[in-house]
Amino acid sequence: MKFRFKAKGVPTGVVALLLPLLIGLGFWQLDRAQQKLAMQRAFLERGSLEPVILGAALLDPVRHDYRLAEGQGVYEPEYQILLDNRVHRGRAGYHVLTPFRVDGSNHRILVNRGWIAWGDDRQRLPEVATPTHRLRVYGRLRRPHERYFSLEDESAIPGASAVWQNLNLERYREFASLPLQPLVLRLDESDVQAGGFVRAWPNYQDAWVDRHKGYAFQWFALAVALVFIYVMVNIRRRDDTRPNLSQ
Repeated sequence: MKFRFKAKGVPTGVVALLLPLLIGLGFWQLDRAQQKLAMQRAFLERGSLEPVILGAALLDPVRHDYRLAEGQGVYEPEYQILLDNRVHRGRAGYHVLTPFRVDGSNHRILVNRGWIAWGDDRQRLPEVATPTHRLRVYGRLRRPHERYFSLEDESAIPGASAVWQNLNLERYREFASLPLQPLVLRLDESDVQAGGFVRAWPNYQDAWVDRHKGYAFQWFALAVALVFIYVMVNIRRRDDTRPNLSQ
């Protein structure tokens, strides 16, 4: 008894569709792991540098991403925005972003003051208390993500908080008509005097990298299993014995 392989149309078509997808997902997770590793390195290396002093000069969004920064000035809550659908410990809420006018500068920087929960009525926004006196802010600079798709009309009446799904700095400049730094300052948890809320910022731990590598292993394992099943489905036993025609 021997075996022969004969490919069937339907299984071959299924494998031709699924195998590249599974392999692609595996490499995508490996790429995500490398991105998180690069973020982690930048987070640690730039976080060890002396804090940037916010002033009149515009910051480089690439060079100053992940840098610690501090500055003196006042909040301007009339153009405050709330980023919707931010989750903390399973609860949905908002991130509060308030423009901050730095002393000695005409530029503002958006300060992410942290997370607040949705109210009981989604039609009514929660009240957000904002300090009105001159104060110091301290935190980590971050370059906002710009790649997203949105159909919403991100607008609001000056004097009231706007609810946005995502932050687009170019649209915010048009909305608020303010000269703006190209980065957002995430208020540090240690800054207790600057009107902050819940601040559980990501720190890009090793677990994030390991998680993506684990996902990649799962996708590659599924690809191997698919090939094994394909071979087993298409393999057949073959009897090479021949009938004796002389009898």
